[in-house]
Amino acid sequence: MLGYRVVLSALVLAVVGCGDDANTLSSGEHNSGFASCSQADKNSYWDHVLKQEYYWVNDLNHPQLSYPEYANSNLFLADVLPLKDRFSNVTATENFNNQTQGQAFGLGVRLKISAEGLYVSQVYQNSSADTAGLARGDQILSVGGLSGSDLANLWLNGNYSKYNQAFGPNQDGYPVTLTWQASTGEEYQKTLNKSSFTVNTVPYAGILPSNAGKIAYLAFPEGFLKNSSESLLNAFKFFKHSEFDHFILDLRNNRGGLLSQVGRLALYLSSERLSEQAFVEIRHNSKLSYLDSSETPEDLLTGEGLAPQLITAIKNLSLNLTKMTVLTNRASASASEVLINSLDVEAYLDVTLIGETTFGKPVGFYPHPSYCGETLLAVNFATYNAAGDGDYLSGLQPDCPIADDAQPYPWGDTRDPVLAAAIADLSGQQCPTLAAKFTAEPSTNEINSANIPVLNLFGLTR
Repeated sequence: MLGYRVVLSALVLAVVGCGDDANTLSSGEHNSGFASCSQADKNSYWDHVLKQEYYWVNDLNHPQLSYPEYANSNLFLADVLPLKDRFSNVTATENFNNQTQGQAFGLGVRLKISAEGLYVSQVYQNSSADTAGLARGDQILSVGGLSGSDLANLWLNGNYSKYNQAFGPNQDGYPVTLTWQASTGEEYQKTLNKSSFTVNTVPYAGILPSNAGKIAYLAFPEGFLKNSSESLLNAFKFFKHSEFDHFILDLRNNRGGLLSQVGRLALYLSSERLSEQAFVEIRHNSKLSYLDSSETPEDLLTGEGLAPQLITAIKNLSLNLTKMTVLTNRASASASEVLINSLDVEAYLDVTLIGETTFGKPVGFYPHPSYCGETLLAVNFATYNAAGDGDYLSGLQPDCPIADDAQPYPWGDTRDPVLAAAIADLSGQQCPTLAAKFTAEPSTNEINSANIPVLNLFGLTR
């Protein structure tokens, strides 16, 4: 078992060294061997690290410019990384730490954008949006002086700067006036103020009645974050004392997070089948092959520092499932994909995927120690399940392909075409087909500016 903290995500996947293992990568603020924090020195440092630790090290390109000619770290990465790498990046260390902790700033609402307009996909507890009464499924009619349809067109046409300007600067207390129509038809206009808040990663856990019987439904859209532990505990306490016939896990828009939380959720789902069993295999480049390992769910939790008695408490709440349904879309990524791939082994669980093909991120990062306030998240390893299956760069294919609707519906609402298809499948009906509707959700960088956080987390963290 590695002495690392590993993180996976749609756009980034990371692992953080503990600092007390002689075999781990260095940790802490690290400037050794480089003269200053100039951009040239940072680019030189990243180049040095990549040549030692990058998973696809043989595919690295030689820099076309001198180190001082790259204006920022990500421009340097874009030049030297292979085209297949859609994931690696350099981010501000403070932002990285906040994301893994579930800390965010803004209005506290995630928007879903399509040609049909702007809709609320998620509202975060105790945020300004939550206080104002916004709810999933509401339609945004205007932001300041711009209509929702105009904002959607700006985004869909690639005019991100003007889109972001509508939400104003990232200043604590900055006022933004929103007009929206609730899913019940009423219209509201209120001024929201930007502020910090904690992302709640489990917005819904309940029992749904259906023709297929009682369905335990867990919505888990916000990433496998450090603060997911309490939310998952409360959800599985509820499920453990409930009667149900089927289990649906909704991983749509879950872009990843900590690998320790993947192990936690796996044990909650089926401890009898997964406890002390090989769950995730991690492979590195030839220079770091000594770090290759096969991890059980318990290993992942122990690597995060969880005491044995707490792991036992998780097992005691396990539902011990033998089969389950998982809902996915193109934003289901990284740690979400690792969970699906590692569960869907013949000796473990029978997993049925309903929805869209997943993002396709079977690789992860060791978040490199902060260098001059920046953290390198470069692909360091690939993940495989106990059967040796991995390499799903094109995503995991659904058993029943169904497109998300442009408008989100309240959690558990059977007007949701993906949830409806899952219930139909559990009822023994044939998989329906629906026309795809193009939708988009702003990625992390743009969303931070607009302050409607979408956490593009870092896939696996151990």
